[in-house]
Amino acid sequence: MKRAGFAMACAICVARAGPSASQTPPVAPLAYVKEATREATLKASLDAAAKQLTTFRVGPWMTLGNAEAKFAADGATDFAASYSATGREHRWSPDPQRADAHWRKFDTTNGWLHRVIVADAPQEVTFIIGARRPLTVRFNGKVLPGELGPPGWLATQIAHINEPVSFYIPLQRGTNHLSIRVSEPTEFYFELSPLGAALRRELNERVARDFPAAGENHYYSLQTVTPPPHVVLEVGGMTFTKDGALWLCTRRGEIWKAIGAPQSWSLFASGLQEPLGLWAGRPGEFFTVQRSELTRIADIDNDGRADTFETITADPGVSASQHAYIFGPVRDREGSFFGAISGIGVSGPGKYFGWSFKVTPKGEFIPWSAGLRSPNGICMTPDGEVFITDNQGEYVGTCPLHHVSKGAFHGHPAALKWDSTFAAGDKTPLDELTKRRKLPAIQFPYGTMGQSLSEPLVDTTAGKFGPFTGHMLVGDVTKCNVIRVTLEKVDGEFQGACYPFRSGFQAGNNRLAFAPDGSLWVGQTDRGWGSIGGRGHGLQRLVWTGRVPFEAKAMKLTREGFEIEFTAPLDAALAQDPATWSLQHFHYLYRAAYGSPQMDNTPVPVKSAALSPDRKTVRLAPDGLRAGRIYELRYDKLRAADGAEPLHTVAYYTLNRLQRD
Repeated sequence: MKRAGFAMACAICVARAGPSASQTPPVAPLAYVKEATREATLKASLDAAAKQLTTFRVGPWMTLGNAEAKFAADGATDFAASYSATGREHRWSPDPQRADAHWRKFDTTNGWLHRVIVADAPQEVTFIIGARRPLTVRFNGKVLPGELGPPGWLATQIAHINEPVSFYIPLQRGTNHLSIRVSEPTEFYFELSPLGAALRRELNERVARDFPAAGENHYYSLQTVTPPPHVVLEVGGMTFTKDGALWLCTRRGEIWKAIGAPQSWSLFASGLQEPLGLWAGRPGEFFTVQRSELTRIADIDNDGRADTFETITADPGVSASQHAYIFGPVRDREGSFFGAISGIGVSGPGKYFGWSFKVTPKGEFIPWSAGLRSPNGICMTPDGEVFITDNQGEYVGTCPLHHVSKGAFHGHPAALKWDSTFAAGDKTPLDELTKRRKLPAIQFPYGTMGQSLSEPLVDTTAGKFGPFTGHMLVGDVTKCNVIRVTLEKVDGEFQGACYPFRSGFQAGNNRLAFAPDGSLWVGQTDRGWGSIGGRGHGLQRLVWTGRVPFEAKAMKLTREGFEIEFTAPLDAALAQDPATWSLQHFHYLYRAAYGSPQMDNTPVPVKSAALSPDRKTVRLAPDGLRAGRIYELRYDKLRAADGAEPLHTVAYYTLNRLQRD
C-alpha cells in the first residue's frame, strides 16, 4: 500500500548518515505551499520541494540472488560480473517492477539489492527503509550510522521496527551507491525524499502552526516549560513536595527547585554523578541514586541549599561502563527503598549488575530480582507492587514491563554471576533460562508502541487527569510518547494490555510526575540515545482539557476471549458485528541475539461479539486463544453511539496465561 505522504513516513526520522554536521550540504529554503487542509498543504509542499530540490538521478534496482557480491571501498560493484554459487552462475539483473513507496516481496536467500544515485551537487536527502526480516544497509561502502543508539545500531534494527525507518543521507557530488543485503525472503519498503532533516523539521513546524492538531491535543493539552537559560535540563528524576513545588535532578548532577517563572528557580544541590531518580522525604530532604550509591541529601540549616550528603548504601559498587546506571529510588510503606542496576556492558569491581534491589530503613542492601538489562524506569503502585521497565536488546526481544518479586529471574543472564541458584551462572543454557524466566507483564510492540521505555507511573489523581484513574502511564525516550497500560492478575501473575495515549512531545520522555492539580509533568533527555522529538532535553506539562476521548478504556481476558470496555456507549450494530473487530497474535523470540522481529503473525477470526446493556463493553469470542502470544486488536470501523470515531484504534494484550475460572 502506498504511504500517505512523507510526513507520515517520518514517524521515526532520527538517523543521520555520513559526514559531521559541519560537512552537511547547504540547505535551500523550504518551498512551503499552504492549501485549505493539512494533508493538501503537505502534498503541495512536498511536490514543490521535489521540483526545487531534486538535483539527482536514481537508477533502477539491481538484484543478485543467492550469491556473495563484491564491492569496491566506495560501495561500487560491477553489474557485468558473474558469481558462482549453488552450482550455477549468478548475475546482476534490473528489477523494474520494484516500485518505490510500496511494500514489495524480495523472494530470495542470501541476496542483494543495489541502486546507483547520481547527484549534480551535494544534497541531504532522506531514505525511508522498511523490512520484515533482518537486512544490512550500506551507503557508499559503509554501514549506515545513526544518531539513535550506538554507531550503526539503527540500521540493524529495521526489521524489528514495525514501520519504515528514515535515515538522513548527505549525497556526495557524482555517483553514490546504496546496497542492501538480505539473508532470507522479506517484504521490503523504500522511499527517497529530497527533504533533509532541517527542511523536514521546518515543514512539520509550519504545518503544525497553520493546522493545529485536533486529535490527542483536543483531550490532553501539551505545554512547554521554559527553564532558566543556563540550566541544561536533562531530567533524571522528578518529584513534587507537599507544598506543591516541583523538584528535578538533572543528569549533569544538579537538583533544582522549580517554581513559577525561570528566574525564581533555585539550585538545591550539585556535584552528583548522573542521578536518575528523586524521592522526597521530610521537608528539605531528598533521596537519589547515583552511579554507585543510594544517597540522602538534606538541607540542615534551612538556607535552601543542601549541606548534607549521606551514603545510604554503596553495595552495587562502580563500573567504568557507559551503561553502568542505577535507577530509582521508590519507597514502600515500611520505608524501604527499591531500585535497579543496569546489566549490560558492565565490568570492574562492582556487583549485582542486572538486579533490582531493596534497601531497608536500617541501610541493609538486599538483592531482590535478577535478569534486567537496561531498566530505565521503576514504579511503586498504591498497592505496594513494584514494576520495572526494561529495554530491547540481547535476551530482550522487545521492551517489557516486569512485575518484580523477590527471587525472580527476568531473562538476562549477565546478572546470574551473583545468583547461586543458577549453578552455571551467566553461562546457563538458554533452555534452562527459558524454564526459569518470569514472563513480562506487558510486552510493548517494538516501534509501534515504544522503543526505549522509561518511567512507569500510576494515575492517582482521582479523575483530575481524566477517565483513566488507576491506569499506568509509561514514558518512552525514542518515540517521545506516553503509553497507557491496564493490568490484571491471571493465575496469580500480572498481565494486561497497552494502548496509545499521547504523542508529540519535544524530546525523549524520561521521567513522569503528577502535580497536585492533576497535570502530568514530563522530564526529558535523549543524550546517549536519541529521540524523534528534535530537542535534546526539556520539561513539558500535559493537562486534561475536560473532554473524554472515545476509545478502548480496558481490555481484559475472559475464558472465551476478551472483554473490552470503552469510554462511551457504542453503536450497537457495529459493536455486535464480528467484522468490526480485527484480531491477530504474534510473539517475540527469547534469544541471545539483539532484539527480535515479530514472529508468526496470525489472524484470528472473531466468532461473536456481545454488547453489554449499557453499550460500553463488548465481549469478543475469537476462534481459540493461545498462551505466550501478544494479541493485537484493531477497531477502525467502530463508532460510538453518537457517531464519533475512536481517537485510537488499537490495543495489545500480552497473554501469558489463560483464564481458568
